[in-house]
Amino acid sequence: MKRSRRLLLYALLAIAALIAGRFVETPSPIVIKPREKPPDNIDFYLSGVDYRAMDRDGRLRYRLRSPLLEHYLREDISRVQQPDIEYRLPGKRWRLAARQGEMQHRQDRLLLQQGVRLQREGRRPMQLDTERLELQTEARIARLPESLRLESPGLQLEADSAVLQLGVGRYRFQRVRAVHQPRKSES
Repeated sequence: MKRSRRLLLYALLAIAALIAGRFVETPSPIVIKPREKPPDNIDFYLSGVDYRAMDRDGRLRYRLRSPLLEHYLREDISRVQQPDIEYRLPGKRWRLAARQGEMQHRQDRLLLQQGVRLQREGRRPMQLDTERLELQTEARIARLPESLRLESPGLQLEADSAVLQLGVGRYRFQRVRAVHQPRKSES
């Protein structure tokens, strides 16, 4: 009899544990809110985008990666979420990232907004942060109409706006505040 009572006790404890676990681990339902009204001029959207644009000679000009791209037919633009762009020039490689972007296909222009970061990779690295950047990919010009902060080895710079001629390495800044620290010579 003792043994049957013990088995009954174990069975009751197991049932109680299952019931308690059911209440504790009940998953909450996932609620997906639809858009209030979808735009009437999106002709396609892509998720997990890996877009490559070539120059006239067939070389990679830039590569854009994004979790979501929506193309708007009437305006011939694409809105891009979290664009990550690798922009290539002869002997130079740039990386751009932002929270939002827009590809203006007719003008061959990329507009980046919100938390924009431009980085030059290689021997002379540079990082530039701003809130808005317009890149004309064929002309190799980046316009930064809002305040920016640039950092590179030995230089910290803040400016109200800038125009960067990326192809020739010429940069023009407006209302600059900078601190330059020359490199220490190695002895």
